[in-house]
Amino acid sequence: MSETVMVLSLSDRPALGAVRSEPQLRVAEHGGKIWLRGLPPLAKVPAHLRSLPAQTTYRLVEGDLLFAVGALTPVGTVPDGPWKTLPDYLPVERPVAAMPGKIQQKLPFRLRESDMPRKGEGIVLSLTALKAWIEQTPAHRLRDLKYAVSAHGEALVLGQPLPAQPGAELWRDGWLLLPAGYELEYPALAALISQRLNPMRDGVVRLHPDGTWEKIPWTFLQAVSRSGVRAAFDQMNHGSRE
Repeated sequence: MSETVMVLSLSDRPALGAVRSEPQLRVAEHGGKIWLRGLPPLAKVPAHLRSLPAQTTYRLVEGDLLFAVGALTPVGTVPDGPWKTLPDYLPVERPVAAMPGKIQQKLPFRLRESDMPRKGEGIVLSLTALKAWIEQTPAHRLRDLKYAVSAHGEALVLGQPLPAQPGAELWRDGWLLLPAGYELEYPALAALISQRLNPMRDGVVRLHPDGTWEKIPWTFLQAVSRSGVRAAFDQMNHGSRE
């Protein structure tokens, strides 16, 4: 039986924190990339694993032959390793906050500009700005906030009070996050869109004005703390130097 192999950028290492508890996964660094194996055939890969920011996806056949998706001839062989479990590769005591990439497949919804004032319940800002804010903010003001970090250094923060830093504010419509100053062209579709994109209600879906979207599972969001944000900041900078 074939299995799926994903290749990620080294800068996307924090995203693996969200699947760190998957015992079947193995990871190796080779050729300046992260190789992830142990996934089932592509059609059976769970959604939370498909959301990883893979640069390339292969089908692994007969032990070590790599096939591009849909190809009939191999394009190479899987690296020798050494292969590690994710807990060994990511030796951390706390989960790593991670945010999946934007889904480029557009949906048939449109956002329109709106003058109606709405309470901001989220903000997207740079991880650098978030770190600067938490260093100057009393700990008790952080306790109701959750955050996730993208591979590109953006941080999504949910809760109150939101960081007083430049960023893209979001408001919440049920299980959807919409950019401030926008609303669905047909607001009655909110429940239908939520059901389609988030049937288990195990996360929140951020909609973008261009029709793209991303789902952030609750498990990807971690409590905001100075130690956690500092660790994410250090890890991001370390990855960018590699």
